[in-house]
Amino acid sequence: IHGTRSAASFADVNGDEIPEMLIGIHNGGVRWHQGSTTGIDSDSQPKSELVYPNPAKVNSFVRITQLLQSGGSPNCTENAQWVSLDGRTLKAMPLSPGTFATPGAPGLYILMASPCNAPGPNVQIKIPVIVLP
Repeated sequence: IHGTRSAASFADVNGDEIPEMLIGIHNGGVRWHQGSTTGIDSDSQPKSELVYPNPAKVNSFVRITQLLQSGGSPNCTENAQWVSLDGRTLKAMPLSPGTFATPGAPGLYILMASPCNAPGPNVQIKIPVIVLP
């Protein structure tokens, strides 16, 4: 949520022992964001349309479903890289087609990779991934 004079607050409003986020906005409105119990260690973690698991653990792996669905060769992922929020770049080591090793340090990263069926050489997908300890 962007804007001036916004104020966020976290509380267990509905009594389910999971905090919700309420954001008061300048025009008098309130935005409600429901909490969720799905965690990184849960076997029932839903898959996103682009990458899973997200968040991921350090020195683990993530899969990019868009690269897997395209049916191309594993060579299309050679130029994949992780970019941290401070601008550092790390080569994303492919473990198999569409699967990459996660960075060794926790943080928020952008995984940039070229889809196998990209219409041009400069087409990249950019996916934010949270890496936890």
